[in-house]
Amino acid sequence: MDLRKIATNDERKHRHLYSGYLRRLSPAFGIYKPDYDALSFNDRERLRLLAHSQGLPSSILVLNSAARWHGLWVIGDDAIEATTRNGKLPLRNRWYGRRYYSILLRREHWGQYFGVRCTNPARTCIDIARIHGFRAGLVAMDSFLARGHNIHKLRSTLSNVGRLKGIATARRCVNLAISNSGSPWESVVRADLLDCGIAMEVEAQKKILNYYADICIDGWLVVEVDGNVKYDGTFGDPTSAIVDERRREKEITNAGYRVLRLSPQQLASPDALIEMVRRELSFGPLRRRPAV
Repeated sequence: MDLRKIATNDERKHRHLYSGYLRRLSPAFGIYKPDYDALSFNDRERLRLLAHSQGLPSSILVLNSAARWHGLWVIGDDAIEATTRNGKLPLRNRWYGRRYYSILLRREHWGQYFGVRCTNPARTCIDIARIHGFRAGLVAMDSFLARGHNIHKLRSTLSNVGRLKGIATARRCVNLAISNSGSPWESVVRADLLDCGIAMEVEAQKKILNYYADICIDGWLVVEVDGNVKYDGTFGDPTSAIVDERRREKEITNAGYRVLRLSPQQLASPDALIEMVRRELSFGPLRRRPAV
């Protein structure tokens, strides 16, 4: 619903708006709460992005907001991130809860995607890396490649954005991005390990017996991230999922590997992961050589 078209004397709709029954998606658009509650999380997020994009014709969604619209993996908060067509920041009183960045975009780096003005996927990944850092950038670029996009698109976009702040970080992410990451959390682990300064070999999706380990370090230390969705009933009986995970871990351990299990909550900061890995590496591999 276009909130700008609500008449000043329409007491019923104003009452719904103030009570929260008419939920505000952006300064210009809203939706009734029962309709909103019936949507999935992803549909709610896409509707919110669409509402913000449609509400300000001069704005372009960038960074995490553009990534979410393109279906790329994102870490960080859910703030609406935008720039203007001329790259200049609007007055603060016109931000309306959005987070604006001074990003001057080439015309070929943004467009209209299913009703939303935003940066294209490659430019989105590069900007995330140079502005939000190596961790967020590698997650976005792994997702970009996992969705079937070509690494050459990232390289060509990187070559024509110019000498921008943070471009070295973006270049590093492009050089280290892979296409076989299984989840954003696997990419987070890999980013933290590559960035921690410890000399180690990091391999994603290593085949062990009939399984693929999330991350394998130095050929013997396995790091697995348990997404909570495995155990909430989304993909079947959670008890069965737990039993399957225990069987998997037991077989990998019996093959001579050491397994570290982490939850996404433990990856909020890299410190816990790095400390655990550092401790395990100091002990050295198990005496028995892992099976291939």
